[in-house]
Amino acid sequence: MNFLGAFDVYRNFSTKLIVPLTSTGEMELTRKRITPVVDINGDKYCVFTPVITFLDPNKIKKKDFICNVVISRG
Repeated sequence: MNFLGAFDVYRNFSTKLIVPLTSTGEMELTRKRITPVVDINGDKYCVFTPVITFLDPNKIKKKDFICNVVISRG
């Protein structure tokens, strides 16, 4: 599973927003139907919205992130 982080959406918080993602090929069909799918640089990912959470940034490994949603805001 990969993770998507919005590092600076909540700058005043001591934690960071984390949205778990996985590639659409790694999911079983029933879960694909209930999770939104996003396209990131041409790759499709299922977003596990029920488990969006906040984590201490010291416990987050940079290698686990595939993108920062802040750069996608208009």
